[in-house]
Amino acid sequence: MAEICKDIANGRGEALLIDGAAPTIGQEWFAIFAANARSLAKQYSDEAIEKYYPASRLLLQMEHFLGA
Repeated sequence: MAEICKDIANGRGEALLIDGAAPTIGQEWFAIFAANARSLAKQYSDEAIEKYYPASRLLLQMEHFLGA
C-alpha cells in the first residue's frame, strides 16, 4: 500500500516530508502521509491542496467518501 501511495504521490509531484527517521514499515509511512494530508486540510483551502498537494487531496477525498 505504501509503495502504491508513494508512486501516486511522486507521479503527481508531491513528496512526503518526514522529520526524523524514515518509517521502517509501510503502515508507518501511510500513517504519516495521512496525518500530513489531514494537517494540510486544516491549513489550506481545498483549491490550494488540489493545486499543490494533489496526492494528499486524493487521499482526503477517499477518506471523505469512506466516512473516515
